[in-house]
Amino acid sequence: MAHFLELEDSAVAGRAGLAAAAAPAESAEIIPYTSGFRRFLSAAIFPVTMSAFLAYGVVAMNHGLRPEFLSPTAVPVFIVLIVLLERFHPYCRSWSKGHDDVRTDFLHLLFSSLLTTQVLNWILLMTLVGPGARLASTFHWFHWPTSWPILIQLAFGLVISEFGGYWAHRLQHKNDTLWRLHAVHHGAPRLYWLNAARFHPLDMAMLVVGGFAPLILLGCPPKTLALTVLFAGMHGTFQHANIGVKLGPLNWVFSMAELHRWHHSTSIEESNANYSGHVLIWDIVFGTRFLPKDRLPPHEIGILDMPEFPTTYLEHLKSPFKMEEIRARGEAKQAQASRSSTAEAAALTHTCSICGTVTKGPVEEAKPRSNVRRFSTEHFTVWRCPKCKSIHAADDVDLDYYYRGYPFHGSTELDFAQIAVYRNMARRLSRAGVTKEHTILDYGCGSGALVKYLRSVGYSRAEGYDQFSPEFHRPELLEQKFDCIVSQDVIEHVLDPDELLRTFDRLANPGCVIAIGTPNAEAIDLNDTEYWVHALHQPYHRHLYAVSELKVAGEPLGWELAHYYPTEYVNTLVPFVNLRFVIFYLQCFGNMMDVAFEPKRVDNWKLWTPLALYFGLFGYFHATDSGVMVVFRKRG
Repeated sequence: MAHFLELEDSAVAGRAGLAAAAAPAESAEIIPYTSGFRRFLSAAIFPVTMSAFLAYGVVAMNHGLRPEFLSPTAVPVFIVLIVLLERFHPYCRSWSKGHDDVRTDFLHLLFSSLLTTQVLNWILLMTLVGPGARLASTFHWFHWPTSWPILIQLAFGLVISEFGGYWAHRLQHKNDTLWRLHAVHHGAPRLYWLNAARFHPLDMAMLVVGGFAPLILLGCPPKTLALTVLFAGMHGTFQHANIGVKLGPLNWVFSMAELHRWHHSTSIEESNANYSGHVLIWDIVFGTRFLPKDRLPPHEIGILDMPEFPTTYLEHLKSPFKMEEIRARGEAKQAQASRSSTAEAAALTHTCSICGTVTKGPVEEAKPRSNVRRFSTEHFTVWRCPKCKSIHAADDVDLDYYYRGYPFHGSTELDFAQIAVYRNMARRLSRAGVTKEHTILDYGCGSGALVKYLRSVGYSRAEGYDQFSPEFHRPELLEQKFDCIVSQDVIEHVLDPDELLRTFDRLANPGCVIAIGTPNAEAIDLNDTEYWVHALHQPYHRHLYAVSELKVAGEPLGWELAHYYPTEYVNTLVPFVNLRFVIFYLQCFGNMMDVAFEPKRVDNWKLWTPLALYFGLFGYFHATDSGVMVVFRKRG
């Protein structure tokens, strides 16, 4: 599949760009900082700021500042800095706009956060210091390592504190009673610095007790405890702030914004992860760290089944006890939206450009994401013809814009995998009667890799044509006739598939072999768009043939079906060169098409598992008919 994706890149880009289309919807909610200074700022903001304030804490307490006054003196300055950074270096444009939430979140800051934590910390100190001392006198190992440097004590304290906080947080997502409390935090419509404090007081109490009780019980000294409280407060604010950050390897140490934004996803599979509040160790240990490398977190956050979550502070306090009512309001709103959508769909007319069927009313639809990394946060509508089962793109988009971000593969150097798949293609052509004396045209040849292979094995009359390739843009070829035409991954990209077939017929000699490879719409389940994201390949694939229609597509032109292959030619018996392993490989690195064009990688533990070995050796037998090839012969 990876090499299948390489073959027709520049050709399909230009052909699809011939469409007259509307400008794309705004896709840059997430601000892509590209200048050197901005990239440096994104990487340095967090470590520099945290280091500076922790250094202030250590120095100030060493010069006599009482530990209980550390956070009150440092946090106000820190918040001013965060607000300025949100203003001048934001992450998401829409999160910079007010959502009628500032007043509510400010009340959460005063009462749910500051008041609740101060009262609880005082209670914990009053009740646990004595028992902790008695435990220390009974068990000599039960002593806090006061001889360690204070920053090492801080790191130790964060690991201990995080264990309780991690499990408290994880339970809040797994237990319905606790979730009723925690839903207040996840009901936020955006992420910015103030909603770091958006918690129900009872929810906050559970997190504080889970995180700080172990430290007090173990006899954590006041200075270390004060530094831990300062770190936790600053980190939590940074974690929710609408600031562009890129931490790189530090994302294996700290549970910062890049991870936490996934935790606020509306998808349960994505939000039930990254439970750590500050340091990431327990997410790593218990396997709940989630940070896809090849796509950005969603900018639309919240609770999917509660779109009508209360917005005022008093309603937040009462919400755990009115959860059924809140859910009912959300269900009513979704039902109304569904009815409106149905009514709108009923007024629509869908015309299948493959079988010609006109359908009035609703049809089967889905909204897959793009499998190109640059556009992976965007979703596009596709629909299925109820008669022939072909799939069509519904959105009118500026394809020139999207092809500018296409991960083209320009190299024609053949590696062992490409040789294996092109050998498979040559066998298919040979079975159809193509000999080394025949003229062959690879229409939409992209970088010309197939042409190069065919010539290397004796098909000296193989040619490639690609309107958008400097090397293969040879209009004179379109005035000639050929004995064989190969078209791989082209027909699904064009706006008028019938016109492309007529072009092939004009170029074909009598008896010409015409081999067309394309995804099979019949095999694609629109209820599982993530699994089929590469076959759908939005917004680039405009029309996907159902194989039943593809087999008869040549009949109006006088072509007869010579061969049908239910799998793509990239599916070979060569170890690790089969479609199932390629899909597995892509999924290991974010399931993005771009991965197929990048240097091969082995830095994912899944590639070293027995399952990877099994797919590498036997994946050929697990390939689906999602990609097919039909071979026609022109009568004459």
